Amino acid sequence: HHGFPSVVNADESMVIAIQTYVYYNILQECLLLMRTRPCIQKFRFLPISGGSYAGSFAAAMPRITWAALYAAVRLLSLENQQALLASSCTFEMCLFSGALEFADAKANILQRLLSLPEEEVEH
Repeated sequence: HHGFPSVVNADESMVIAIQTYVYYNILQECLLLMRTRPCIQKFRFLPISGGSYAGSFAAAMPRITWAALYAAVRLLSLENQQALLASSCTFEMCLFSGALEFADAKANILQRLLSLPEEEVEH
């Protein structure tokens, strides 16, 4: 579990920005492992913040998590975005209690990733 910096006075966009930075670093590590340890076939993510750590953002945390993960992918170079999509690795998120909620979120993020434009996002 990765603790947030103080978000007492933060709004949702600040929380998304904080999580985006953390997920970006996680994805960079996954890409490194994919290159150096190709035997790894599955990456399992835990929420960066949730439960009692989410504070007033608890109800919005699924939406915040997917927004941050999407933004983190967009921060990757085009080469790294394509490497994620082309990989035979699976990525799982331990986040939702209901199977239907998870399936909807998974379909949404996959649709967003597949619709990324063929241009590199500047950092």
